[in-house]
Amino acid sequence: MVPCLWSQDHEQGGSHDDPSQREAVPGGVPLEVGDIADQAAVRGLLERFKPAFVMHFAASALVGESIENPLKYFENNIAGGVKLVGSMLAAGVKSIVFSSSAAVYGEPVEVPIPEGHPKAPVNPRGYSKSA
Repeated sequence: MVPCLWSQDHEQGGSHDDPSQREAVPGGVPLEVGDIADQAAVRGLLERFKPAFVMHFAASALVGESIENPLKYFENNIAGGVKLVGSMLAAGVKSIVFSSSAAVYGEPVEVPIPEGHPKAPVNPRGYSKSA
C-alpha cells in the first residue's frame, strides 16, 4: 500500500514492527519500526507526520498461529488496535482505514461474501478481527 500511495504523491511514511520489511517500502519513504501498542511512540509519529488518516494493516494474520497462540492475536489485534485508536485521538487523527479479514465470516454461506454476511468466526484470528 505504501508504494501505491507514494506514487500518487501522498507523501507520508510507513511503520512496521519488523525491520526486515524495509524492502517492501520504496527508497526515500520514511519507515518507522515499532509496535502499535506503544502509545507514546505512535502518538509521537502521528504528531510529527500529521497524517489525515491512518491505514491499519498491523494485525497478526496467520490462522494456524492464532490457534497455537490465541493470546498473541487478542493482544495485538484487539488491545493493540484499541491503543492505536487512542493514540490517534490523542494526536487529533480521527480517520482510519481498517483492514479486516474474511476469517470473521467462518464458513461462508455465499460467495463472493457480501458485506452484510453473518459473522461466524471459527478460529482466534477470526474472533480477534470481529471484536
